[in-house]
Amino acid sequence: AVVSTQSGHYGRALSTCPSLQILSERFGALRGCAGRLVELYRSLGNANVRQLIRWAYRIRAYLTHHLTVVTKEVFLEALDCFCSWQSSREYRYSAALKIGTFLNMSRDKVDDFMATYKPPIAPSLTHYVVGRATLPRKQVGGGFVRSLKSFWCLSFWSYP
Repeated sequence: AVVSTQSGHYGRALSTCPSLQILSERFGALRGCAGRLVELYRSLGNANVRQLIRWAYRIRAYLTHHLTVVTKEVFLEALDCFCSWQSSREYRYSAALKIGTFLNMSRDKVDDFMATYKPPIAPSLTHYVVGRATLPRKQVGGGFVRSLKSFWCLSFWSYP
């Protein structure tokens, strides 16, 4: 498949070389680990270049000037970019194990994370911030709902 890096339209999975070239050109700070990122992307099978680009864009923010990366955040971003759209819990779990292995996380650590992680919820007067999403608070009778009782949250990442 042909990918246009100028227009920002990314489609189906590409071979490793064009994917590596896209990461190296667009995200110079990731050049040293681009090969490993592409290796993970290719191992996931259902992933596409758009997801790879989104993941690269997000994780470059976690690089310090010493080129170290925070594993938990990179893991979370990979789950979000490569798995969040999948309805199958089995697929999400399988992908989480591959991602965890890529990041040198033990199976127990991945299992624990998948079972217990819940994004932080920060309420304000007019909205809630859940993870990176901002949700408006419901207005009832001239005021805003004060509790999270009407706000439901499933453990999306938990597995069977």
